[in-house]
Amino acid sequence: MDEYVHFIYAVTRKFPREETYGVTSQIRRSSLSVILNYIEGYARMRDKVHKNFLEISYGSLKESKIFISLFSGRELPKQIRLRQSK
Repeated sequence: MDEYVHFIYAVTRKFPREETYGVTSQIRRSSLSVILNYIEGYARMRDKVHKNFLEISYGSLKESKIFISLFSGRELPKQIRLRQSK
């Protein structure tokens, strides 16, 4: 799962500088939220709470996917477009 965060950070380093506080920041936060909510839910050790954190984590994953989808047609790194086509 941490590979996903490292991938997002590597790709967003190549985003235009004017997106630093916009899209770049948001996609990085949503990718971190995926793993952090998963870990926090696991640490709670109660099934209902764990499930809730998994749902939040999944929502963050979908948010990241939407950002990648929205910006894959623009002048973004080829790496993103290739990963989506798989």
